[in-house]
Amino acid sequence: MRRTMLMVMLTVGAICLGPAVALATSQTTWGSGNTMMMDYRTIQGRVITMDPSAMSIQVRGMEDTGRGSVRLGITDQTAVRQGMERRSLAAVQVGEEVFVRYDRKGDRWVADNINILEPLVARAPYLGDDQRSSHS
Repeated sequence: MRRTMLMVMLTVGAICLGPAVALATSQTTWGSGNTMMMDYRTIQGRVITMDPSAMSIQVRGMEDTGRGSVRLGITDQTAVRQGMERRSLAAVQVGEEVFVRYDRKGDRWVADNINILEPLVARAPYLGDDQRSSHS
């Protein structure tokens, strides 16, 4: 009876934990000697500096995340996307909102993926004073 109950509990535990283990391993990278490493991070925020000649970008995190700014290296392996479209590094401008995945390469943090985010609210064009209707 106890053995059957134990087997049932282990089976239920495996069914419940299976998706969580699969999710965790989908973000796992393998280091030298086949050791698991999860040494990457993400940040969402605004680009405050972009210096292609120094191969670096600085992103200030969103205020609600409590993160400050992060300076990251850029390499020729850094992928840039806007929606589903691949873009060049020239598309990343100061003031853009981005989501960046980065990890440690040697002694510095390097951006692997930079996703340029679309504005949540479309901006209406400014009509100017001369095009407004006047209600007298």
